[in-house]
Amino acid sequence: MAKDNHNFKDEFEDIGKIASSVTDSHKKTLQWIQGVKEMGHMLLLAFLTVFTIIPELCLHTTHGLRLLKNRYLITSLIAFTILTCTGLVPLIGGANPKFSILMSIGIVVVFTIQRSRANKRFKAGEIIHSKSTADPYAFWYRIPGMSTQWRVLKVAEPLSLILLGLALRFLLGSSVGSYLMICGLAMHMKCMAVEEKLNNQIMDAIDQQVEANRLTEAMESGKEMQDPTNGFVVPIRLPGRDAS
Repeated sequence: MAKDNHNFKDEFEDIGKIASSVTDSHKKTLQWIQGVKEMGHMLLLAFLTVFTIIPELCLHTTHGLRLLKNRYLITSLIAFTILTCTGLVPLIGGANPKFSILMSIGIVVVFTIQRSRANKRFKAGEIIHSKSTADPYAFWYRIPGMSTQWRVLKVAEPLSLILLGLALRFLLGSSVGSYLMICGLAMHMKCMAVEEKLNNQIMDAIDQQVEANRLTEAMESGKEMQDPTNGFVVPIRLPGRDAS
């Protein structure tokens, strides 16, 4: 009898180890999937930033210090130069090196001014998120229907860049016009990516709250638990309680 109890105990421990192993493997898989999603999202935002940093420098104020690092400026200028000076990209339009060089100089000047302002605000103790892409200028809010910052960032600014780009591209045949259209699309896509990220964070928090409520109800009843996603009601058995 003692031997049977000992064997039962060993089997029970083996089952526990297997269950624990499966649970750990499942957690690691979920963490890996979440890591891949976050990495993909970061790469997408990094790619879009190459085309949004220059318009944001010109259209916004009160930038964060980390946004004004030299690497962002250099990467953006390289993309700008390739698209507007070399003529290597099909369907972009005629290359105009002189005009593009003048624009590049202007971009560097704006970047220097914005970084100087950001440093002054930082030294003065003004608290601004270091990765802030800054706030739109006040004149955007005077446009009918653009009463909120989100509408300005997602609609007004991208649409303005696209329309200006269309004018330059088809009236003057300038490759800068194509670049501005790409920037407008990138700004809109960036807003959509950020919107999805924040909405997912909110939905994850709500889901966790729902799951916690289901678990609390199951612990209190000691009889059944409703699955939060499928709606199944599953009988459960807690130690010291009768599930019947």
